[in-house]
Amino acid sequence: MKRTIYINLLITGILIISCNSKSHFTPVENICSDQNIEIDKDMVRIKIDSLTMHEFSYLQFVKTDSSEEFIGYNPETHAFDRIDLKDRVIRDHINLDRDGPDAIISMRGFFYHNEDTIFVFDGRFLSIVNSKSAVTSRFDLYPDYNDIEKSSKGYFLHSNYFSDIKYYPSQKSIYFRVVYNDRKLSDKNTARPMIAEFSLSKKEVVNLLPAFASELFMDNQEDYGLHSSFNYACGRKKIYYNFPSESNVYTITLDGTEKGIYGGKSSFIKNKADKLEPGEDYYFKYYKEEIFFYPLIYPIEENYFIRLHWGELPLKKVNNEFSLLEEKPLFITIFDKDLHYIKELELNNKDYYVGGAFCDRSAFYIFKNISQESNSDEIELYRFNIRFEK
Repeated sequence: MKRTIYINLLITGILIISCNSKSHFTPVENICSDQNIEIDKDMVRIKIDSLTMHEFSYLQFVKTDSSEEFIGYNPETHAFDRIDLKDRVIRDHINLDRDGPDAIISMRGFFYHNEDTIFVFDGRFLSIVNSKSAVTSRFDLYPDYNDIEKSSKGYFLHSNYFSDIKYYPSQKSIYFRVVYNDRKLSDKNTARPMIAEFSLSKKEVVNLLPAFASELFMDNQEDYGLHSSFNYACGRKKIYYNFPSESNVYTITLDGTEKGIYGGKSSFIKNKADKLEPGEDYYFKYYKEEIFFYPLIYPIEENYFIRLHWGELPLKKVNNEFSLLEEKPLFITIFDKDLHYIKELELNNKDYYVGGAFCDRSAFYIFKNISQESNSDEIELYRFNIRFEK
């Protein structure tokens, strides 16, 4: 059930990326790091209760002086499951109300600041929830919600698996992805800002950061489907963003004054997606066949970065049966703290749940792919331990 929901949302959210012969876009070459690493893999198993999920799509790694845990949203119980990584136990559950004054209608993104301040975005309201499930503050981002598509702003704020929200207490602001009413990343030859800063004190968007679509989109603006896919992740001082269709990695400072571009080229797959003509199975075919670069993932210290990416897969096999998503080739690239290329590895797609990954300072974790029929009473996490060599 949860994997079906994840896949459906992913398909809905994907931009049908393409490029034609007129494109001037060329992926940036990698800068190779002088940092050497060794990686070994083991399995982390955590005993769970009957309420806890085996894998999460909305999740966050949280580190304090006394604990290391990850917090995942559980759509089946409409709660946050808190899992202690050090002691390998379920810490607790923060149940969200479905009705009443503290109701959280749905989950479109969250950010855990502390036990008294959990930001939850449901697509319209930005709510602050505490560990007792009470909503302490609520912001209506769209008072004219029924006419959101006719908004004079021409855009709305958005969050999903690939562009979650983050709170910056120094600015008292939340950063969102911007989606335009026509779902296009560019308006003819006009670049459109893709990241918004929403001020909690002013209760409005106070800045649209000049993070724009890449040349691939600007050159081929008429070749895209209705929906755009734009991945971003908020760091301490920068926002890191990329596109599923290409290997480049982009950065912008929180005030939008400095931008950067880095190579993220794969040695195993092509580094920009091809054009697929619209048709009956347009979205489905693209999702099954084409490459796909995921967002950057990194620890709180930002001492390294990882990124998962899919290679190509024929829609149908020789015997005319449809290929399975689990058959798509899966890879991971590791970058150093300066976003210079260190290493790329091929992974066994059947073993990994690509919707769930997170990092701590010396290891990254990917959830084991659990079948829907599984009765396991454990969360299983593949832990990739990284040894940095000078």
